[in-house]
Formats: sequence, structure tokens, C-alpha cells
Amino acid sequence: MDYDSRNNIFDRAIFPESIRESTRNFKDVMGYIYLIQKKFSPDTSDFNRPLNLIKVGYSSIGTRDGEDKGLARLSEFKTSLINFKVLRLYVFDRDDFAGENSKKNDSHARKANLVEKRLHEYIEYELNPPMIRISFNDSPIKSEWFSVPERKLENFLKNIDNYVFYHARYTPVAGTAFSAKTAKLLDFEPEAKVTGFEIDESSGNVQQRKSLRVTSNKYALTEKQRKDREYTDRKKKEREVYFKENAKKLIKTVDFWKKVFLGKEFTDKKMYDGDQGKFPKKIIDDVYETNAKGRKQPLVHYSPVLGKTRSSKISKEDLDDASGSLSVNEMIDLYFPDLKKKYKESFEYFQMINGKSDIFLEE
Repeated sequence: MDYDSRNNIFDRAIFPESIRESTRNFKDVMGYIYLIQKKFSPDTSDFNRPLNLIKVGYSSIGTRDGEDKGLARLSEFKTSLINFKVLRLYVFDRDDFAGENSKKNDSHARKANLVEKRLHEYIEYELNPPMIRISFNDSPIKSEWFSVPERKLENFLKNIDNYVFYHARYTPVAGTAFSAKTAKLLDFEPEAKVTGFEIDESSGNVQQRKSLRVTSNKYALTEKQRKDREYTDRKKKEREVYFKENAKKLIKTVDFWKKVFLGKEFTDKKMYDGDQGKFPKKIIDDVYETNAKGRKQPLVHYSPVLGKTRSSKISKEDLDDASGSLSVNEMIDLYFPDLKKKYKESFEYFQMINGKSDIFLEE
């Protein structure tokens, strides 16, 4: 179905009536994964034959200010892609472990984010047959676009539906399939969740069960989800080893990060609880080294952007209150997300050492 922000069929797919009660009147709907389709040539310098391309991405529902933004992410694509078709929308609820400030740091959409990243890997390496992942104009960075021949599209979508609902670490609370003129909620029977541990009566120790037991615990996983999680955990450990072996290269130097950040501006009306929002516009004016989280690393300092009049009148208390420092990964994550891909491995390294989130498998 061609995307049109004026067509409320897409809004109904994000907030279907079937999940109103379970998501507390949609308050717990936090993120979604989308599959969109567009035919074009990824590199016009090499060939002009358009490919049938599918983009697999995710978005949060809320903004950093706590406002709902709905399908703003898809609306943004109308500017660059002009027109495109929506094939799937998978809706995810709140991550109970995201923390109180989840609206601020976007971790409320963590379920959708992690499933999307794992889905990229599944499509590229495990799907049978695997699909070609597109890079644009000889860029070494892999995009979120996959080349899927039209004759294989139907089977591709069936495999994605099956993976998302039965194998992914987190199960969506709803999913919608779109055809040329209609939309239909996907109907998947949930599999039993199991627990694999028990208490050894003789020793009192926790041990793995010889056979899995069905449980109603909402945090438990199905057997397929357990296997997929074992895989991602193994990949995560391999990534941690790589980061530790290449720490010096990934952390880079203060001078390097100065060239990246100095002079950049960003706006945030409420950087923390209690922020009065007097000086929402900030400028990065320094990068310096400090000991944080038990190791040396650069911190990025920001100050309020002031005109000549306000500069002479601002009190020291207000200046201190409107200034501060963030780690490299926090600054990128909150205010310059486009840099995540450009400095992918360094960003992930800082995420790891600062304990911010799961290590990404790929991008």
C-alpha cells in the first residue's frame, strides 16, 4: 500500500483496538518496526536497472520531550523517496527494564530496536536464501535496504513474519500486513513460554533443567526465542572481546573528537528533571579527557548559546546550570544520531564501557 500520512489506516495499524486494553489505552506502545518497498537503482554510476528494495527499520513512538510522534519516521521518507509502499508494521510495547528516563534516552523503544538489528542479520546471513544487503555509492557502511526479487517477495514476507513472532527475542504486541488497498492484522498463535532452570534439592543451587517447563511468567521465552538469544549472546561476547583487543583504536584521541564535535549546536528544552528550559540551545565548546567508569575517556562539554545581551546578564548559577558534559556515546545517541553509522565501532565501544545498552550486532 502506498504510504499517505492522511490515510488513518496506518495510524490504526500502530494503535489497533485489539491491544488497547493490554497496553493501557496505548500508553505502553513504544516502538515499531517497518518494512517499506521502493524500486530504484542504489548506484546510478554503475547501472540504471532499478532493483526491488526493501527497507527494514525501526522508530520510537515518543519524542525526547515525551510527546507522541506516531508515524513521523515514515512521513520523513516522503521527502527523500517521494513515494513508497508499506508492507509491514510490527508494534512493540514498553521495555520494563528501560529505566525511569526512558522517554529521554529513547530506550523505551529498545525492544523494537534490538529486534530490528537482529532482523538485519537474519535476513543477510540466515534466511534461505539470504538477501543482498545494499551499500550506496561504494560506501563501506551497510544500509537498511535489501534487494528482494519480486518473485521472492511473498515468501520473504512470510519468513519475516515467522521470525518476528516466533524467534525474535521480543514478540510484538501486534503486526499488520498491507496489500495494495487493504490492511490486515497478522494473526499468530503465541507459543508456550518455558523456563530452563530449577533448584537442586540436594545442594540448593540453581541448575539447568533437563527438560523445559511451561511457565506463565511474561519475561520467559519460548524455546525458539531461547535459541535465538543464545546466538545473540554468543555474538555479543565475541564483540566484547574484539572491543577490548582494539580499545586504543576505538577510543581515539581528544583531538580527534574535537574535530568531530567542536562548534556543533543542538537544542533540548529539558535536559534533565527540573530543567527550566531558559537556555535550550547549546553549543559544544570543548572535549577533554577525564577518568570515568574506571578508565580514561573523552567527555564532550556544552554551554548555552547566548547573544551579546544575554551573555552579559546571565548569572553564574544559570550558566553552570545550562552547561555540562556528556560522554561521546550519550552526545551522539541523544543529539547527533547520524554519527552512529559514521563512527559505528567507537560509538558501540563507548556504549559498552559506559554500560548504556546492549552491544549492537550490526547496523
